[in-house]
Amino acid sequence: LVLRSSSGTQGVAGAVNAKRILLGSLVVAKATASYLKKKARPELVTLLAMGSPGMLDKEEDVACSNYLAGLLGGAPLDAKEAVRRVRESQAGKNALDPKMDWISPEDLDCATAADKFPFAMEVTKEYGLQVARVVRATPFL
Repeated sequence: LVLRSSSGTQGVAGAVNAKRILLGSLVVAKATASYLKKKARPELVTLLAMGSPGMLDKEEDVACSNYLAGLLGGAPLDAKEAVRRVRESQAGKNALDPKMDWISPEDLDCATAADKFPFAMEVTKEYGLQVARVVRATPFL
């Protein structure tokens, strides 16, 4: 599988000075926070909400970032509130718009299944390529 997104992949490619890169989303938020707290234990975590170049669809990335920050010990934002914000964002509205041929209501349902998967995704360099692999932290938050 080769994934290329308009923002996230560029963020990974641009993070040349990062000591560790994890891919975050609502579906792996608790597992990602758990991995960071229990296994990686970094001194500093930077959450980067990517959005698109025009930044018209950043609300869903900010909602996920806020949720992750709360899981890591910042100001709490529960999963239901994060999901509500994603669904009410411009991207959420686009997913429900039948004129949009690049996103669907089913995409929105998948993207807002908060904490569905018990793994995080870490990016490492393999043979000169950035590769995302499943990493696990036990116990799950």
